[in-house]
Amino acid sequence: MDNRLNPNSKVKPIYYYLKESLKFYDMEKPVVAQIIFVIQLAVIFGGYVFAMPYTQAFFKNFEQINTKLQTQLTSGAFDLNFLNSDLYINTMNAFFTMLMIIFAIKALSFLVGLFYGTYYYFGMTHPAKTGLQRAGVFFSRLPKLILFNVLFYIAFYFGIMLLVLTLGVATMIIPIFSVLTILLPVAVLALNTLFLFKDLLIIEFDIGIFRNFKKSLELTKNSKKNIIMNALWPLCISWLISIFAIDINNAMLSTFIASFLEVITIMVSQRLTSLMFLDAASLERLDKKTQPSPEEM
Repeated sequence: MDNRLNPNSKVKPIYYYLKESLKFYDMEKPVVAQIIFVIQLAVIFGGYVFAMPYTQAFFKNFEQINTKLQTQLTSGAFDLNFLNSDLYINTMNAFFTMLMIIFAIKALSFLVGLFYGTYYYFGMTHPAKTGLQRAGVFFSRLPKLILFNVLFYIAFYFGIMLLVLTLGVATMIIPIFSVLTILLPVAVLALNTLFLFKDLLIIEFDIGIFRNFKKSLELTKNSKKNIIMNALWPLCISWLISIFAIDINNAMLSTFIASFLEVITIMVSQRLTSLMFLDAASLERLDKKTQPSPEEM
């Protein structure tokens, strides 16, 4: 594997990949993209609809609890007995059920999106592979992909928790450090993008789980700025567009629009990641299409 990877290669700015990454529907077999899009939309929209009653119950109950707390604070008679009430228990049940459904949605949509990314990636690097062969590689690597991502996100969020605790202690000692909390979400997103190629390393090279941590960082070390900016671009566009869905009074329609945009964002992100991975790892593109040069754009 090492003789095929060149960690000194650099990822280009977003405008180099923008046009092709946006064509999420463009594959040698368009029906594959269409089927994956429908499956992804069914997972995300169906999941959000299923979670909707629990979400509504949680916010309704939480509002009542918040009103009670404010009343107690105003009167000066603070009483925690409400923690044993049915209202509090129902609120927590709705909250954890909502979290479990959202986790299931994210996990399933991640796997469906990764299948799309794998199919698209092999279309560029191994165009002779049939659809069944590409699916076979994906599902043969799936146990390793799941195990690696479980370990990765346990370590990732454990590190975030330590960072938040450290920042909290530092803020108590030196209040000026509270300014850093504003930058924390951006820092978390940026750190996550440094492992952007972790899944494709397993798909292409069947790399070991623990070695993947090292190789992922090696591939991004010379292009950190471009990779972070490129990877955050689809998310920023999605957030901006999703604002329009908030103003829609119909909850079901708003959910559908948000889900539709989320599916597009996932597919665009997968294409963008595959295109950047080719440059980061200095892999040859063997399909008929070639990435345009900056002068042609």
